[in-house]
Amino acid sequence: MKEYIIAMPVSKLKSALTALDEARKVHTSIDEEIAALPALNAVDHGRLAIENREKVLAAFDARKKEASEKALRVIEHEYESAVTEVDRQTLPTGADITGANEADFKLLEYGLVKTPIALSRIAEAHDVPAFRTMVQEYAKKREWEGFSFFDKEETLRKFIDDFFSLCRKAATAPKGYYGMLLEQDEELSRQATASGLTYEYQKGIETGV
Repeated sequence: MKEYIIAMPVSKLKSALTALDEARKVHTSIDEEIAALPALNAVDHGRLAIENREKVLAAFDARKKEASEKALRVIEHEYESAVTEVDRQTLPTGADITGANEADFKLLEYGLVKTPIALSRIAEAHDVPAFRTMVQEYAKKREWEGFSFFDKEETLRKFIDDFFSLCRKAATAPKGYYGMLLEQDEELSRQATASGLTYEYQKGIETGV
């Protein structure tokens, strides 16, 4: 059976990285402001000065937290968008199973397709995500081989989950280990390669399409 390369939602991945970059810049700027503060001690400057300094540092921490939370909101939005994009290419929609398609849909729904040959005919007659998904699941339940249409779907979904999980960790500390790891331009491609994605996906990351 024909296989379909699922388009990598590259723009969603890169948008998450951009959000991390922006949070990292804020954290870096704040760290520079903190480093520029004059040294204080209770003996020379008094307790009030120390208390005021603690308030200043608390305000800096609040700004860092705000920047991280902003990045996390973007990351969550882009994660949902990335999953939706993969779903759009692989899962059934109501529009796909109406009109001329409805009769074959009923055959699948009620388990009336009795042979792999008959199932192949349905798959070839309806080149839409709804039927590809339904045929694939129908064959899987009956242990009929040769009905895997989506190249690397499970691998791609796992890569997306793992990548955004890493982004969430990075957002809490953009200058920490995970944050600095994702600052590297080649890290996205490296992770995709490590996940076992094909050259077509690598090309998508490189071109941004």
